[in-house]
Amino acid sequence: MKRLLTLFALLISFFAFSQYTPGEIKKLKITRVMKSSQTRGQETVQRNETWYDESGNDTAEYNNGELYRRTKYEYNPKGQVLSRTRYDATGAETETAIYSYKPDGACTVSNTDKSFGMTELTYCDKGGKTTKTVSPDNSERIYTYDTKGRLIKIKSKDSDNGSVFVDIRYTYNPKDQLIKEVSKGDYKWTTSYTYNPGGLVSKVKRNSVTDGVADPEVITTYEYEFQK
Repeated sequence: MKRLLTLFALLISFFAFSQYTPGEIKKLKITRVMKSSQTRGQETVQRNETWYDESGNDTAEYNNGELYRRTKYEYNPKGQVLSRTRYDATGAETETAIYSYKPDGACTVSNTDKSFGMTELTYCDKGGKTTKTVSPDNSERIYTYDTKGRLIKIKSKDSDNGSVFVDIRYTYNPKDQLIKEVSKGDYKWTTSYTYNPGGLVSKVKRNSVTDGVADPEVITTYEYEFQK
C-alpha cells in the first residue's frame, strides 16, 4: 500500500511538471499550449490544450476537445500564490494546494488530493525552484541543480527498504535547453526534446519499458498561442 501511495504521489508530481515555469510562461506571454500525442502503431491522436492566465498559471485543460479540469488561484498582495484549487469537468473539487512563505520567499506547498485523501509536501527555494518533495508515506525526493540553476537530477529512496525508487537525470544542450530526460529507477523511460526556431519545445519523444518489455514510442508535438 505504501508503494502505491508513493507511486501516486510521483504521478501527481510529474503530471504537474511543465517544461516551462509560470514565470517563463508569463515572460513568453503564452496563453495556450496545444499538444498532439500519438503512440507508434496506433492511428488515434490524443489532443490536449492548456490555457494560462497573465501570471503564467494554468487555468483550464481540455482533452480531445472536452473540458478535463479547471484551476483557480488566490494571491496575496505581493502577487504570490496562496492557494491552488483544481476542479473536474463537473465542477467538483479534486485537489487543493496551500502555499506558505518564509520572509526570504522560500515556500512550502501542501497539496491534497480529494479522491485519495493524500497530501504531498513540496519545498521550494526563494527562487521558486523545487528542492524536495515528501509523499504521503514520507518518501523524499531530492531535486539537484547545477551551477547554472538547471535541474539535473531527481532522486528518492523507498521509505521501507532504502532502495532507489526514483532516479531521473536531465541533459541540456549548449543553449541550456533540456534535450533528454532519463529515468533509471523502478520506472524506466527516456524522453527527448526538440525545439522550434523560437526556442520553444516543438516535439517530444518518449520511450518506456514495462516489466522488461519496451512500450511503443509516444510522440507529442507542440503548438503555442500568445498574448496579442
